[in-house]
Amino acid sequence: MRTKVPDKLQKIIEEIDQNHYARTTRLTVLKKWFEKPERLRSFGIWMANRAVELGGEAVDKEDEKALFDEARLLLTDVNLFDPIMDRDSTRKLTDRLREFQNDYKPIPFGSCRLIKNWKLMLVEEGLNLYLGKYATSTYAYKLAADYCQHYSPRYGTNLNGPSRGKVEEILHFVVNVEVSEDEV
Repeated sequence: MRTKVPDKLQKIIEEIDQNHYARTTRLTVLKKWFEKPERLRSFGIWMANRAVELGGEAVDKEDEKALFDEARLLLTDVNLFDPIMDRDSTRKLTDRLREFQNDYKPIPFGSCRLIKNWKLMLVEEGLNLYLGKYATSTYAYKLAADYCQHYSPRYGTNLNGPSRGKVEEILHFVVNVEVSEDEV
């Protein structure tokens, strides 16, 4: 079923082109789109794959490289539009990813998780979406926002610069999922 979300994502891209930035909250258009559970699972697998592609090659540390390699192996040949993976292996990997970055720093009124490798965190969160651990449209939107936002001294942390290409990637993902839904 085709939605208006691709058009709205295209408008975000045009806004970035015109103004050199857009507010990250513009991605909330994805929340309604993510209300279908199968879309959440597909997005989780897509995000984990993207993070592995982007982060797996330029890793110096052996422990990080091993986690990327394990994720790459787990995600090999998974059908994006009907993802089926061994849940036990997936859960074990997400546990190892969580344990790898399980350090916290106390801050006023709570604590803050210290992230050593941002892309490994995206893999972890994507696999959690697949497993249904945090399977909500809000969690998926937050993952998309984390993936797309970029810090620039001029515009702060918004959708700017490299964000344009990432919003475009999500646009292509959304269109491809909608096309695959129409074919069923």
